Amino acid sequence: MKNICKLALLFGLLASVTSCKYEEIVDASYFDQKVYFPAARDGRFIVNSLADPGEPYRCVVVADSNRLDIPLSVFRGGVTNTGNVSVGIQVNNDTINSLITDGALQNTELLPAHEYVLPDAVQIASGQEMGSFAVSINLDYLVANAGKPKALCIQMTSSTVSTNPAMDKLVLVIDPAMLVP
Repeated sequence: MKNICKLALLFGLLASVTSCKYEEIVDASYFDQKVYFPAARDGRFIVNSLADPGEPYRCVVVADSNRLDIPLSVFRGGVTNTGNVSVGIQVNNDTINSLITDGALQNTELLPAHEYVLPDAVQIASGQEMGSFAVSINLDYLVANAGKPKALCIQMTSSTVSTNPAMDKLVLVIDPAMLVP
């Protein structure tokens, strides 16, 4: 009887080992990559204070160039981060004008186009998840016009990958009162 149990156990073990076979799935269908502004998560990116040394910041005063730089980034989402992605950056003044007219941006003015510099495009390199850029604003203009917050809407486009429609616009609101002592 012991031999029969041992033989049954051996056959059961042999059957379970031979029935399991590893097969690699090389090609799978993944979600498409999408690009987005992480700062657009809440719809508005508000710059209303200067950071203390060592603290996270939303802007940098560059005194020797007389500008206020606001560092931003474009991220890519998806399972893979392969391939270079070019993301176009443009201004969408219609969005700001609509928000001001609708009362969503009360006591706010459109930031004049000649008072800031914005890159036309941002590159996300293959293997990377983000590309960085900055909006540079004329510091003298902000200090001289500290009475009302200024707003700018940045929108992204890409011919390489799709954009996340919920996060492809960034409403940037700058309160220049933070610069006046």
